[in-house]
Amino acid sequence: MHHWGGPLPSGDRQVDVYEGEFTASAFNPIAVLIPPFETAPDATVFRKDGKTSGHSANISQVTPNIIRFSVITTEAFGIYGFRARGKILSREPAEAAPSH
Repeated sequence: MHHWGGPLPSGDRQVDVYEGEFTASAFNPIAVLIPPFETAPDATVFRKDGKTSGHSANISQVTPNIIRFSVITTEAFGIYGFRARGKILSREPAEAAPSH
């Protein structure tokens, strides 16, 4: 599940928010594609499965269009949400086809 939140006002700059979720069920790194941001966005990860153990997924890398997560114990397996905040690449409107 992914959710695109529109721009949020933050002073004089635009902040776009993209939210999604993933399931951690193995020790393999988890790469999640996100819409392209101008620079690597600020990212956070949080549990969505109600577990309260001290172990959770970690963000191992953030690029302008991918967030990578990892887990180091089986106690960290579960369902997670994530949020990326920053400025997405500007979307240019498509040029209108010439009329004849």
